[in-house]
Amino acid sequence: MNSMKKYFFIILAFFAFISCEKQQYIIYDHPYVFVKYSNDAAMSETSSVLSMSNNLVRSYDFCLSSKTPEHPITVFYEIVAGNGLTEGVDYEILDKGNSVTFEPGTFIQPISIKYLRRKVDKNMDNTITIRITGSDPVMDIGVPGETPKNSFHTIRKSN
Repeated sequence: MNSMKKYFFIILAFFAFISCEKQQYIIYDHPYVFVKYSNDAAMSETSSVLSMSNNLVRSYDFCLSSKTPEHPITVFYEIVAGNGLTEGVDYEILDKGNSVTFEPGTFIQPISIKYLRRKVDKNMDNTITIRITGSDPVMDIGVPGETPKNSFHTIRKSN
């Protein structure tokens, strides 16, 4: 019986020892904002659309990760097209301006882009990038981590 107790305590000590391994988790409690394609649960930084799609409207979400703010938060962004795409010919930005505002209790603000039918030149840069440029009040941009993610979203228009 003593040997059983001895083995029990050795096993118990072993599990206590390995459970004490310190894993450092970074606790992140600062508010941040990021952008993603609305229908992408994986939050990829890229998406694509076919060039032969006509009047296809897609939404892209600016997402606020924060406690409910007491005051409105404005997020500024830019939309930059590659040299292979022309606004009004390849696409239309349906939400004019360069900012979205999160009122208290709002955590998602979408913008929409309508894609127009036009074959693209494969040798050109056929991308549209939505990039967060800042916020008021100032907060972190992108999902935190070693390398922040989703501070931008790039859409590739392809044949």
